[in-house]
Amino acid sequence: MVESASSAALERIISPHTVAEFISKYWEQTHLHVPHEGNPLLRRYLTELVSVDDIDYFLATICGAGPQRWDSLRLSQNGTPIPPAEFQFNERAGFATFDINRILSLYRNGATLIVNSVQQTLFPVATLCNELAGFFGVRVLANVYITPPSGQGFPAHHDNHDVFLLQVLGEKHWTLYGSPVPLSRWPGRADVRDAPREVARDRLCLRAGEALYMPRGLVHEGTASEATSFHLTIGIHPYTWAQLLIDVVSEVQREDVEFRRSVAPQLAAIGDGEGLEEIVAKLSGRLRDGSRLARVVNQKMAEVACGPGPVPAHGRFRRLVDPPGVTLTTLLHVPRDEEVEIHTSEDGIEVISRDKVVTLPGFALPQVQALFSGAPTCAAALPTGLDDEGKLVLVRRLAREGLLEAEVSG
Repeated sequence: MVESASSAALERIISPHTVAEFISKYWEQTHLHVPHEGNPLLRRYLTELVSVDDIDYFLATICGAGPQRWDSLRLSQNGTPIPPAEFQFNERAGFATFDINRILSLYRNGATLIVNSVQQTLFPVATLCNELAGFFGVRVLANVYITPPSGQGFPAHHDNHDVFLLQVLGEKHWTLYGSPVPLSRWPGRADVRDAPREVARDRLCLRAGEALYMPRGLVHEGTASEATSFHLTIGIHPYTWAQLLIDVVSEVQREDVEFRRSVAPQLAAIGDGEGLEEIVAKLSGRLRDGSRLARVVNQKMAEVACGPGPVPAHGRFRRLVDPPGVTLTTLLHVPRDEEVEIHTSEDGIEVISRDKVVTLPGFALPQVQALFSGAPTCAAALPTGLDDEGKLVLVRRLAREGLLEAEVSG
């Protein structure tokens, strides 16, 4: 496992463990508890990700503004989900109006508050999720759980995705059982037969500023201590080998009529196992096309790449509405998501982006090439051939067109 910039978000969470160690010893195998003593910088980072004020704003402004997705906010108490009808009304087509006063009342009386998909509303969480998605190559979502003192949101259960629990405030006591279905892809509560309490494999206290990784299928339950517990759950949703094979078969059946034929009723009726085996073996042989397999994998990777992607730098819209004054010493760079080509002709220079073509005089070619060389630069550092006023006219024109933007200090 090669550690690179794409693994920086994961490194920040699991330090002092390395990414290579995490993948080889813990990923999809067993839980990992990262205590505060081992990663003292994590606590401050978590407070920058999400706060009580963020949730207060969500309730007062977003939920209070009108209908929202009915599942954007859930409540649970003593291990039992509270029916949505208890705190929302006018449910239509998957949207509902939330009764904020009722929600606060339920929380005061011991209910756990669950805010789903906070990566859609919180910039720092979105950044973290997108960076982790880039590393793992799959969807990454985030939920907030706020549990009152001594409260429990859910009973013993297992998830169908891997999770990182990031404790922001307070403490939560976790009991970890076995994995009756290792790497389960089916979420659900665990009954006594699945995870009897007397065979708990580990008990730990997750304190503020600590992290806990759990592979999917691991049965667990948590209870808040004497203070309110506030944690962020990061869900890593896997793309399994089974899903890959399903995708390959789905593609093959569009091309190969043999895969679209029904299983012969007479074989099913008489239980002709040998005949079925022969047919399945014949069809399986058609799945060994390496180019098709590579095409399906590349398509899946393209879907991930076309997802949310890296979060744009905060403030870029502000700079479009109210751009900073560009001087001779203002550092400028090409926007991260912009691709620019430079073409020359007898009529001058064409700077071509995805959305526009900007025509400039041919004598400015050395300066234009310097501006789009890849490294940030300023008007004063451009090649000779234009005076200072001419350089300023050039860079301000390109900045207005959105082909250059000012570096953000600090």
